[in-house]
Amino acid sequence: MAKIILPLVAVLLLVRFVTTSSARQRNAVLLAWLVPGLGHFHLGEKKRGLWVGGLILLTFVAGMAIADFRNISPFDRHSIWGLAHLFGGLMAGIAALATGSLNIYRDNAAYHVGCLYSGVAALLNILAMIDAWDLATAKDRKETLEVAKTDDAPPAPTREGVGS
Repeated sequence: MAKIILPLVAVLLLVRFVTTSSARQRNAVLLAWLVPGLGHFHLGEKKRGLWVGGLILLTFVAGMAIADFRNISPFDRHSIWGLAHLFGGLMAGIAALATGSLNIYRDNAAYHVGCLYSGVAALLNILAMIDAWDLATAKDRKETLEVAKTDDAPPAPTREGVGS
């Protein structure tokens, strides 16, 4: 049952996202998913993008290092971490391609800690995507208000009729 319901819910949420959001919002979220912080850069928030993206990437790589670079293999070793890594975008995809074929040849007591760090970093990217969405929404509203102000502004006074 869950095999049907979860993908269905995901598809419905995706359709709602595509049909009710602006191009700016969609682009910001997609870029933030691909590379943490890139959605912020796209919106002109470079400093914020560096902080958000840098911290997420640092946490992700720290987790990989703790786990001897053997913790990113979607659905092969631990399916729950594979699910978490889906939100890591290119960072998780590149890591999976680069390290997926590595074998675990020794016991690493901190392996699960590394899984946790990398998984949490990928899940933190959801918050970066939400933040990029909010920034894009604020920019959309600001532009709408500016257009509304210019449309509702009274006509500028003319020189005709003044002093005649």
